Amino acid sequence: MRLKSELYKEEQERLRLAFFSILDIPNRLEFLAQEIENDANIIQQITSLIPGIRRYFSASPLKAFTNMSAVKRPWFSVFKFMIKDTYNLVIVDHYVPSTKVKTRKYILQLKTI
Repeated sequence: MRLKSELYKEEQERLRLAFFSILDIPNRLEFLAQEIENDANIIQQITSLIPGIRRYFSASPLKAFTNMSAVKRPWFSVFKFMIKDTYNLVIVDHYVPSTKVKTRKYILQLKTI
């Protein structure tokens, strides 16, 4: 039996590009969790990719793809899953002085071979 990575290479790349387009990656490589969580449109676009991810990727062990209600931030599970082959993710605590809110900053670093 062939792997999904072999069978659905084009579909996987299409979904990955759709995800990158939603967050404007690679033009933007830093994100605040607060910004994403407060943008219902971005969250809806990201979570709308889940059926395609289930179909074309081997993603069964991830709770966001099997039981979304058990995950507090399913968009973040999708985020980590979609970037893992191309980018390293660095997470740092971040304080926004203007709103006096503590949040997390997600920094993407291109993987080198």
